[in-house]
Amino acid sequence: MTLCNWHGPDYNDKHHIALFTGVTTNFDHETTCLTSGVDYEYFFSDLVAAGFIGDYVFSGEREWILGVPVFIHPNNNFKFGAAPIWIQTEVHHNDHYDDQYHDFHGGSGSDVEKEWNIGVGLNLAYNVHFGQMSAGPSVSLDIANTTDLVYGLALGVGFEEERILKFHDTVYIELILLLIIQY
Repeated sequence: MTLCNWHGPDYNDKHHIALFTGVTTNFDHETTCLTSGVDYEYFFSDLVAAGFIGDYVFSGEREWILGVPVFIHPNNNFKFGAAPIWIQTEVHHNDHYDDQYHDFHGGSGSDVEKEWNIGVGLNLAYNVHFGQMSAGPSVSLDIANTTDLVYGLALGVGFEEERILKFHDTVYIELILLLIIQY
């Protein structure tokens, strides 16, 4: 039995990382905003993987969606996931905030409150594989204090543990810099 044979008969990488770009539709606020993110999967077997997701929603109320999903891969292309999620939203308390369009129109930023909400995320994705590379649509339903539909395209790559040692320092540095810039 081969491990993580989800790309074809010669592919056995246990790690997969993907970049996501798409949009988030918030049904409660009736808005749709650009979304970008990353997800990581560690394969325990051909069927089961677990990992991390992080999305940033480019809205007037900036929003981070973080989760720790478990994925089921019933075949080489489909994956289903479920995750507890944590959503951080910046709530602006300023006369310059236009609630109708959910847009922030300047100001010092001193009237910003960060709000955390806990919920559940459900995911369905279909990936086409090209060697170690993957591409395909992804759709997630996030239910917390609001209900969001996140949909778009994910581009990823599978890799072996030895390759992690070669680039993980760079990835950590880039993630730390991204977080510093946001705060």
